[in-house]
Formats: sequence, structure tokens, C-alpha cells
Amino acid sequence: MARNSIYTYIVVLVVAAVITSNIGKCDVARHLLQTVPGQPTIPTVPGHPTIPTVPGQPTIPSTLPKPSFPPLPSFPTIPSIPKFSMPPLPSIPNGLPNMPYIPFLSPPPSK
Repeated sequence: MARNSIYTYIVVLVVAAVITSNIGKCDVARHLLQTVPGQPTIPTVPGHPTIPTVPGQPTIPSTLPKPSFPPLPSFPTIPSIPKFSMPPLPSIPNGLPNMPYIPFLSPPPSK
């Protein structure tokens, strides 16, 4: 069991190392996309990636309208259900009376 958790920990460390090492490559790729000759780009916003535009495709507006949802319908309240009180069960004595041997209900009697 401990061996599996060690392997999982190592895999998580390797994935984290790959992700952190690729952050710099993403900046390089973004720079290459911005400097492709004849390729129009959307002006950059600090902290946001640049998205190259494709001629003939609609561009995403910088601010999207806020969606408006209709108010939720009001549902009737559920009446509280009265608690059901059950009388206490009778106590079962420790020694049960002798019962006849029934093969499919009890083990055979010991001799």
C-alpha cells in the first residue's frame, strides 16, 4: 500500500515539474504567434494570452454581456412531518427456550 502512494507522489512531482518547465515555453509560443508576418492579432492585455484572429471569423468582444435569468419560481413550503414515536421493544431474555431442531433454520445440535 505504501509503495503505491510513493509512486503516486513521484508521478505528481514529475507532472508538476513538466508543467512548471512549460510555462516559459508558453511565453515563447505566444511571442512567436504575435510575430507571424501577415497574421493580425488582438491587442494584448497584461496577464491575458494573445489570440490570433482568422480572417472571416467573428472576434470575441472584450466584454461579454451579463446573462440575465428569470427569477426562480417560488415553491410551496413542505409542512413538517410529525415525529413518529414507537414504544420500546420488549427485552429479549438471555436464554431462549428450547426450540425443536429445524435443519434449514439452525445448525445441528451438538452432542
